Amino acid sequence: MGKAIKFIYDIKSRIDFIFLSEFFRLAGFFIGEADETECLTEQNKQDDMCFDAVFYIGLRSVEELGRRPEKVQNFLAIRSRIYSKLKITGSAPVICQKPQCREGVLSACLGCIEFEQGQYSQKAFDLLIRQYVDNDLVRHSSNMVFYHNRPSWIITEAKEAFLSTYDSLKQMKDKCGVEDNYYFDFAVSWCAVNINNCCKYNNEILYFRESTIVNPIKELILRNPGYANAKVLLGGSYEAYQDKATATINCFLEALSEVSGNCYATDIYYRIGKRYEGFSLERDNAYRYFKMSYDKYQKYKNIFKIAIYARDDQETDRAIENFESIIQKLEDRFDMNYASPLEVDYAFKTYYQLSYIYYQKIKDKTIISADLWKDCLKVIDYGKKAQQVVDAKLPSNTIDRDEFYDEFYGERANDYRAQSRARMDTVNLFKMISLAYFKQQNMEQSTEYMKKAEKK
Repeated sequence: MGKAIKFIYDIKSRIDFIFLSEFFRLAGFFIGEADETECLTEQNKQDDMCFDAVFYIGLRSVEELGRRPEKVQNFLAIRSRIYSKLKITGSAPVICQKPQCREGVLSACLGCIEFEQGQYSQKAFDLLIRQYVDNDLVRHSSNMVFYHNRPSWIITEAKEAFLSTYDSLKQMKDKCGVEDNYYFDFAVSWCAVNINNCCKYNNEILYFRESTIVNPIKELILRNPGYANAKVLLGGSYEAYQDKATATINCFLEALSEVSGNCYATDIYYRIGKRYEGFSLERDNAYRYFKMSYDKYQKYKNIFKIAIYARDDQETDRAIENFESIIQKLEDRFDMNYASPLEVDYAFKTYYQLSYIYYQKIKDKTIISADLWKDCLKVIDYGKKAQQVVDAKLPSNTIDRDEFYDEFYGERANDYRAQSRARMDTVNLFKMISLAYFKQQNMEQSTEYMKKAEKK
């Protein structure tokens, strides 16, 4: 089955969570997560049993998290506030500005996990940790999620970091005598898969031929048949090739045959849905797997998909309910001015979709009525909330006041803010708002928003 780790975190400690979780993704672990609010539900407490270790990043006690210490296996509390300061319970503060201290935090986490006989190699993990820290893979791995599927300099930088790590690990395997270690070999192939994904996002020729990237993963699976995440990685390696949809899905299904009962299987279901989504005749299958992902564990991405399908099926109330639930999940992040670029993106496109739903109601109507007026107000209200996320001309816009960018990206925060804005379609947003004002016969505001659209 492979190893799985759950992270519970307070919102202000999410960068620390990202730092830790991305390392374990690199090394081939399944990852689960919950913030301090989500973790209090009974279902979430039961989900703890799916994992080999539970790491809490924050300031509460185990009891405040609704856990009984004797019921939590391999539990580690990491007392933290910001990325530059991590402290493990019972030890001296660990200042993450120094690479060797970051490595110490990761080593402490590894010490809480029980490995199969012969699978734990101190040398292998030391090499992985050093490469992870030195190549800043926490940033580049996260950016593959935050800025996915679009060409950008961010993806180019990520590709360079993955290439550097891949080359270094390949050399170290020969020089340092790291032989047939699942976690080390998984990391090498994980880098290769991400290199090809970077090429795909940037519309470049794939760096690796299929056999070069696929064969090592197949060998890894043969040596470690019980490690389902290697089968997920194999499926991921096929995703970059347009003619390999069936192979992708089959790999994911094989992995699901081993882990479908666990909450972290939600991501596998989702990825199957995404692969089916590319084929118009497979719409029902795509929805089925998105729904299974949603039922297993609700995340922004699967809620959004369920809402889109409801919208397209004219189930307007259900669509609105699901879109609104995304906004509710994001509320605490925005109240604290601490949303990740992915969450900012979801906020914008969720408000956009809510505005679009009401826009569809008004666009062909010509006779003014109370219902038309109310629907126009909805278009404008949700549209302006989307505008509030992105528009740099609004002094309190979400992106500029969001502190996550500053803490995670430092001096380059504004470069990343600009890239977040570039991903958001404000042209059609402003046109929808303009039409709503036009239907209300507010020509001044209608003209103003049409001019905004034309300037883009």
